[in-house]
Amino acid sequence: METCSTCATVLESTPAYTEDELSPQDRRVQCCYRVICGKCIVKNERFANYCPYCQVSTVPSSLPQGLREPPAYTSWPSSSSRTADISGAPPPYTPATPRRLATTDVEKREGSVGRRWF
Repeated sequence: METCSTCATVLESTPAYTEDELSPQDRRVQCCYRVICGKCIVKNERFANYCPYCQVSTVPSSLPQGLREPPAYTSWPSSSSRTADISGAPPPYTPATPRRLATTDVEKREGSVGRRWF
């Protein structure tokens, strides 16, 4: 039994189809031999020529062999602009002020603040 590597749907050995149309073809990627079901390929056309696990394209690319194109999602600021705001030294260490234990009304009346008799 094999499942789709993106949606975990159990794949059948014969493609499901109606009389009107065939279902989209499942695809086995050559880089890691995982299977992506046809429904996932229809929902995300990028899966037709890209492996989401190895992040490599299976179609010719303008990049040299072994280099990967970055994911086409939101862009991040460059590392130089992210580090420009950071000063060189960390803030100075200041010890926390000691916290006093709460005193009860009885201790206040007896003048035994800070003394405990057990």
